[in-house]
Amino acid sequence: MQRMQIILALYDKPADPCRPVVCLDEQNVQLLGDSRPEKLVRPGKARRRDYEYVRRGTRNLFIFVSPKLGLRTVLITQHR
Repeated sequence: MQRMQIILALYDKPADPCRPVVCLDEQNVQLLGDSRPEKLVRPGKARRRDYEYVRRGTRNLFIFVSPKLGLRTVLITQHR
């Protein structure tokens, strides 16, 4: 509980460009492609896709956010 109070107090401070509060999040993403073309859909029916896919690699996605300064940076790597 004490750690949460410290973090909340940090977020409550006014914005300081010399000492910005930066949040970081990361995610691994698998790139998938269709192995067959999609089938045409009749009006009123939901789109259907085949369960088979082609694996096209993976990427790391990083996002850096400074909410009080209104800054956001996204970095996507070429390989995992």
